[in-house]
Amino acid sequence: MPSANGTCVCGCGGTTPIAPYNRAARGWVAGTHIPFIAQHHRRKSPVEYIVDEHGCWVWQRSCQPSGYGHLYVDGAIKLAHRVYYERARGPIPAGLQIDHLCSNRSCVNPAHLEAVTRSENLRRRDARLYDEPTRADFEAAS
Repeated sequence: MPSANGTCVCGCGGTTPIAPYNRAARGWVAGTHIPFIAQHHRRKSPVEYIVDEHGCWVWQRSCQPSGYGHLYVDGAIKLAHRVYYERARGPIPAGLQIDHLCSNRSCVNPAHLEAVTRSENLRRRDARLYDEPTRADFEAAS
């Protein structure tokens, strides 16, 4: 669907160019504004993240099937949680991975991310997945 007023449909507010020819697959109609600025069709939301009740910054744009958000940075696709970690804390040390302390793969809150070794990341994952409830857990639920 062409943009009647010439603004990008992704919500960024940018002005789109005029389509030079018809291209139905992209929604172009010759002589009218195209729907998206180049690469903006990949955006799912005008905001990058929303804050949920747990303090997670939940990624609102493109995600991989595994649940990790991704975005274009300097012409390359990068994982959103790694980009946000590096913005807040600097480069990720060699040999380390980013662990989501909140167990939410779409969270990009740097306070919920920690650089750890692969073995530590796997150990924490297994502990979250396979830890059996303790007696205290049952007593707290009662």
